[in-house]
Amino acid sequence: MPASLITLDEFNELRLADLKLAQVFQRANGIACPQCGDEMYDNGTYMQLTNPPMHNIHCQRCGYVGARLV
Repeated sequence: MPASLITLDEFNELRLADLKLAQVFQRANGIACPQCGDEMYDNGTYMQLTNPPMHNIHCQRCGYVGARLV
């Protein structure tokens, strides 16, 4: 195996660390939850590569999950 390659387990560990770090960047976005009215949060720093681009959002109070335009 060439020295520049990593194993699948190593890759998955690194990716999991990135995803955990992204959770730190959850922030309130000023959008009211359609179910309970509490403020919703963006899920990390990733966006959906859709047309148009969207961010996943969620409500910490009731668990509602949705998406908003970028």
